[in-house]
Amino acid sequence: MKAVKRFFLLISTFCIVSGILIAFGLKGEPGATGFALGTIATVSNFFGLWMAIGIIGADPSKDPAVIPKLLLRALAFLTSLPIFLVCMRRSHALGPVADGCFIGGLALVYLMAISWGVLRVQLD
Repeated sequence: MKAVKRFFLLISTFCIVSGILIAFGLKGEPGATGFALGTIATVSNFFGLWMAIGIIGADPSKDPAVIPKLLLRALAFLTSLPIFLVCMRRSHALGPVADGCFIGGLALVYLMAISWGVLRVQLD
């Protein structure tokens, strides 16, 4: 499974870099910046959600040493939305070209998440 994770991470990185280069080639610097911002915003949002999911299974009454970890996870979750909004606002300031490419970066991350979920089901 580790080899599959590494391969998927390699493919995902290739897709993101390719997407940024394609956006730059088709729409210039605003397009590449919008695509990168969309990717960063969505990845941070996924990370924050994953941290929030990790909070659900923890029981601080049984192990008080887990409380600082829970607080850091909660902080990561609470900062993911502002990061998304800042990236979205910055992309919007670059113009309509960047907005479209922002959505392209967002869509790419969601497609990678769906692909990872399907791959995991196929491997199990």
